[in-house]
Amino acid sequence: LRFDGQRVKFLPPENLVEKNDAISMLIFPKYEKNAECKLERLSSCETLKRIRHAGYQLEKPLSEENFELILSHLLSRPAYSLTYGSLEDATEKIKELCGG
Repeated sequence: LRFDGQRVKFLPPENLVEKNDAISMLIFPKYEKNAECKLERLSSCETLKRIRHAGYQLEKPLSEENFELILSHLLSRPAYSLTYGSLEDATEKIKELCGG
């Protein structure tokens, strides 16, 4: 259930165990009307909280080994919180972050 009451389902990446190089960073965006665009690096603990809060679910039960692999892959990538009031500003901030 999204903040505005809309039911949504987030689609997981195809295979986090086999395709772990496809993820270079995690960004958790949050729109706030008239907010200044702000990007903050997240700790591993905060990253896990954000993943859980986003409602990420796997289709199949995980083995302990695969769980540990996925967790290590996710936590080895930088993660950021992006608060923005303008899509244009958010796009620019992400471009800067990606080096472009």
